[in-house]
Amino acid sequence: MMHARSIHLSLPLALALALASGCSCSDDDPIVTPDISVIDATDDDGSDGDTDGSDADTEPSEGVGPGDDGDDVPPTGCTVAADCKELALGPCEVPQCDDGRCVVGTEGDGVTCDDGDKCSLTSTCVEGTCTAKTFKNCIGEVDGPCRANVRCEAGDCKFDFATANTPCDDDNACTSGEVCSGGPTGCTGGESVCTEICGNGIDDDLNQATDCDDSECVADPSCIGACSFVQTLQCGDEVTVNPTDDPPTVQSTDYIDAWPCTNMSAPSDGPEVAWSVIATLGTKVTVSLSAAPDSARVHHLVDTGVTATCNKSQCVEEALSFTYTAPPAGERHHAVVDMQAEDAGPFTLKVDCEVCAPSCDGKQCGSDGCGGTCGSCTGGQSCSGGTCVAAPPNSTCLTAQPLPSTNLPFITTGTTAAGGNDLDLDPGNTCPGAGGLGIGLAGADVVYSFTPAAAGDYLFAIDAAFPATVYVVEDCTNPTATCVGAAGDTSPDGEQLVVALKLGVKYSVVIDTFSGTTSGPFTLTINKWPCSAVCDNKECGVDGCGGSCGTCTGGKVCGGSGQCVAAAGNDTCASAASIAAVPYSASGSTGNANHDFFVPPDFCPGAPSGDGTGGNDLVWKFTAPQNGKFRATLTPNGFDGLLSVLGSCSLSALDCLGASDVTGTTAEEVEFALAAGEAAWIVVDGATAGQSGAFELDLVSVDCTSSCVGKQCGSDGCGGSCGSCDPGETCSLSGQCLAPLLYDDCSAPGEITALPYQYAGGTELAKNDYTLSPEDGCDAGPTSAVYGKGPDLVFVYTSPIAQDVFFS
Repeated sequence: MMHARSIHLSLPLALALALASGCSCSDDDPIVTPDISVIDATDDDGSDGDTDGSDADTEPSEGVGPGDDGDDVPPTGCTVAADCKELALGPCEVPQCDDGRCVVGTEGDGVTCDDGDKCSLTSTCVEGTCTAKTFKNCIGEVDGPCRANVRCEAGDCKFDFATANTPCDDDNACTSGEVCSGGPTGCTGGESVCTEICGNGIDDDLNQATDCDDSECVADPSCIGACSFVQTLQCGDEVTVNPTDDPPTVQSTDYIDAWPCTNMSAPSDGPEVAWSVIATLGTKVTVSLSAAPDSARVHHLVDTGVTATCNKSQCVEEALSFTYTAPPAGERHHAVVDMQAEDAGPFTLKVDCEVCAPSCDGKQCGSDGCGGTCGSCTGGQSCSGGTCVAAPPNSTCLTAQPLPSTNLPFITTGTTAAGGNDLDLDPGNTCPGAGGLGIGLAGADVVYSFTPAAAGDYLFAIDAAFPATVYVVEDCTNPTATCVGAAGDTSPDGEQLVVALKLGVKYSVVIDTFSGTTSGPFTLTINKWPCSAVCDNKECGVDGCGGSCGTCTGGKVCGGSGQCVAAAGNDTCASAASIAAVPYSASGSTGNANHDFFVPPDFCPGAPSGDGTGGNDLVWKFTAPQNGKFRATLTPNGFDGLLSVLGSCSLSALDCLGASDVTGTTAEEVEFALAAGEAAWIVVDGATAGQSGAFELDLVSVDCTSSCVGKQCGSDGCGGSCGSCDPGETCSLSGQCLAPLLYDDCSAPGEITALPYQYAGGTELAKNDYTLSPEDGCDAGPTSAVYGKGPDLVFVYTSPIAQDVFFS
């Protein structure tokens, strides 16, 4: 027989008495408690009228009747509402305790609730129901002229695109007739009903492009930097004009407010008046401005073409007057007077001429002052100040001097003097900091390469006594299109460029002349940005962050330690110390020298890439008394030295006879052979910037046995010659005189007329005309060394169609 489980509950005394007496009661409480079933928790004794053996009998909920054993217990018991936590409640339902029983009540109106709809922002209870009061406004979030059925779904704003060609309004007052595209491009089309007025500083057609940034103005003179000529001026002419006359008495252009060579503290945004100046060849011409507003200047433009155009990119100088010698045909000179708008007014311009007396006193090259020349330079040298001097070794992209990217700041010195005008930024460029101006159009330049070890901002600072500029490009062969930053102006002082660079990209850093043809020495600083100036125990030199620790006076120079010291006597090739005989020994210090030399990458036998970058150096010249072999030894005292021997002082990479750079303070040795009367230049250098100090230099002759066995020409290994070849012949590497080889250079290449093609031959007789360096950027080309330093042949193939061609 099954027995019911016994449950014992304690009931309130009043309730127990009421049940015992069999009475009932009521009160005035309007809440009527519904009948509920009570569970009999005692064993079934049959008194409830059945003997079904059930574990729990159901008894009447009220009173005491037959079969009731008096142990009735309600399913839940409570004294306060907090006891009714187990009730299942809706958003606006609350638990209540009524006469010991838990019941569900309703929340009062206005109480905040959650209706479960993600598109509702606020909801409150209304008569027991949670009702939304505010909703997410998708109209303001995704509204547009071509968006329909804007709605909220599950908390997200949704919309449909309006049907194509539905009329719409793009909110631009200068367009009319727009229609919807039917897709994400929105409200498009329509006709422009406004016109851009070029040069008024207003976006007249409301297309978010003002003046020269608007396509309607690209051909306007104000945007191409062109000026209109009033007339030509000749010797003796004098004109007085007022560009502000109304009506105008002269033709003027009123737009060019940023000349490439301007020194004005404020933009020259007033009217400019331009003349073309005509003079006889060799005449010395002076153009001067007088009785003019304070802001007025005359700009000197040089047009090397034959179109007689006037363009701001031709500006080479700006002052109250300028002087030049009338050039040969094909070069035109223009005078443009400009001023600030608030200061505009009348002025007088005069042209004075005098017969020019040519002079070449003390000059090897350059101009004679009257349109002629005092001579030209050869052997890779360039003219600087009337003297033929060696061009800087890093004057081209091919010979760019590598710069370190770690242990910054890095400080090096150099010069643009005698450099070529190989690089510039064309007018209209978009390089940040260049202002669209033509930069370096006529000035000499030098090139460095820099590969960041980490991405970030870098400082490139120039300290120079000429109007230098610095710009950084990604492709040295295309600087205008790949420039990432530029800094410079016409003032002869320092420039600072801060530019964001990418990790591992090889950049070219160009030091150039901002405008004109001036050049000279400079100091270059590279550092991470931002940086802090450091001048501890220094009285001169740069501070590593674009500033200066002071300058030296009284003929002294800034030594490597940042102290002002007397300049070394043999600091350059021109002042090289002479070695009269061997053996030779000298002691000295590079601490009071400048940095003039470095060993170009991979050209110099015995030295790794790019040594001597930034180190102070001294020079000796040795002329061999007889054919022989010689050994130079550098013993540095506490610094990392570099020793190189040059066949000429042109600083050309190909003139390097040998070099040595052993890591640390170890002695450096270089052996080289010279013929009697042949000269060599010995350079004592520091391996890197900051490496300088005391040293000893020794030069001795070395035993050498000459040999010409099996040779018709070339070196005998001891400075002598095994013979020379007939005109037109070439001395091969094995010392044989051979007829000239076909296809030796680009002037006469071997032509491939059809594929497949095969040529059998050799390069032994050819010359070394071409190399391939990392700076050339050739696909799968060298990354750290120069390839192709041997003889070479040239072939040309013109493909008739687009195709892949395999060369082997």
